[in-house]
Amino acid sequence: LNSVIRLDTFDDLKKAIDKSAREEVTKSARLGVEIVKNSDEWSLFYKMLESFLSDKNRRPTHTLEELLLLKKTFPEEIDLWTAYIGDELVGGRCNWQVQPGIWLFFYCAYKIDLQSHGILTRLYYECIKDYYERGARYIDLGTSSLNMQVNEGLVANKEHFSAYGIFRDTLMLDLK
Repeated sequence: LNSVIRLDTFDDLKKAIDKSAREEVTKSARLGVEIVKNSDEWSLFYKMLESFLSDKNRRPTHTLEELLLLKKTFPEEIDLWTAYIGDELVGGRCNWQVQPGIWLFFYCAYKIDLQSHGILTRLYYECIKDYYERGARYIDLGTSSLNMQVNEGLVANKEHFSAYGIFRDTLMLDLK
């Protein structure tokens, strides 16, 4: 199950997102979370990403070196957004423009112990707002399932931003 936002149907982005998400964005700003667009903190973000995913017994698909090579090869198509409280990195997300006007939210990590600060919601909002203002048509928030089981909490979080689910075909090749 993939979650997608169709931006070209919005007249007003703020009205399109759920009230609780708007409140969390406001709370995040009030608590001092600052968002940086086009961040260069790839190493710090990657270290946080590895830790964030290892808690879920997962690893990033790409090494840091591969990610940096991709960014160098596609400088306008790959964004790194970071979140700070003071000088401390507390979250980030890496998004890819997979076609003109279509952004894929690929990597995300944040400090779980600061979850009440709305870091993830704020990162979602700031990225979506930027792409909306730049004329993007779609945002692919990625899969909301693992091993064909839907993560209902993740789906609900994405629905706060007017995302809806679409099924993506999955092909598997047995090499045995």
